[in-house]
Amino acid sequence: RIINMKHVISPLPKKDIEATTEGWEVCSSKTIPGFSAAGDFFAVNLQRTLNVPIGLIATNWGGTLAESWTSEESLRQMPYFRNGIDKVKTMPTDLEAQRRQYEKEEKAYWQKVRDEEQGVENGTYLWAAADLNDGMWPTMLMPAKVEEAGLPGFDGAVWIRRTIDIPATWEGNTFFNGIQIGHTDSWFAPRTYTVPAGLVKAGQASIAIRIMDTGADGGFTGDASQLYIACGNDKKTLAGEWKYKVAIDMRNYPPRPVNMAGNPNIPTVLYNSMLNPIVGYALKGAIWYQGESNVDRAFQYRELLPLMSNDWRTKW
Repeated sequence: RIINMKHVISPLPKKDIEATTEGWEVCSSKTIPGFSAAGDFFAVNLQRTLNVPIGLIATNWGGTLAESWTSEESLRQMPYFRNGIDKVKTMPTDLEAQRRQYEKEEKAYWQKVRDEEQGVENGTYLWAAADLNDGMWPTMLMPAKVEEAGLPGFDGAVWIRRTIDIPATWEGNTFFNGIQIGHTDSWFAPRTYTVPAGLVKAGQASIAIRIMDTGADGGFTGDASQLYIACGNDKKTLAGEWKYKVAIDMRNYPPRPVNMAGNPNIPTVLYNSMLNPIVGYALKGAIWYQGESNVDRAFQYRELLPLMSNDWRTKW
């Protein structure tokens, strides 16, 4: 027999299960397509080995974190999660109220970042100015991720600048100097910017780019052949040394607000809603497999996984 639990989150432990069906179903070609493939093969082999009836409860959510499936009592043993647990306990139960709370916190967070960013005055980016003296700025090689080019582990805003020589044949045909010609918010999206012809003058021109890295890798992730400026078929590479300066280092700030609205990847919420309701049910065992959701804290997993397992053993 099989039964599937609905995807549900809760800031507080729940007592009633929420299943996708009215109850247990016979495993058949009609009922198995929406079930766990790994769970099905596990049960088939177990039944053949033991020759006893098998009932499987599938309570899972793909791509989720181990701490989401661990109870508050156990997870509090790890100091890393205590603030997150306290935050969850203040979380509204209403989905719309959760969204409003997140929007308020996110707005306040980014306002603080904007207020404290260097090189900005009354909404003007001073470090984009064509005549800025960047002679004391250090250099990094581009294209590259900024974390690998001189700022290991960096998150925040960093400016990179360089000067190039504009041929007289380009004049009036392309471009900039202190004038913003493009802005892209999408992560990992190719950037192609057209420079207004009226901005191009023969001689030296400055290119300034503000990179905002809010997590994981930031910078230029393409290869050197993709980093260039061109006028028609005449192309100049922009690969090589760029001056850089950090405008704000977000590693010095508290973690960004987490959108808790329907979010399964916060401490305890899946334990509360999808495990606590079946605590006390006569289980013989549990199977667990996980992909890479905890990979950015891989070393921590050696403590977290046994903690979660022992948490379940204690409860059952």
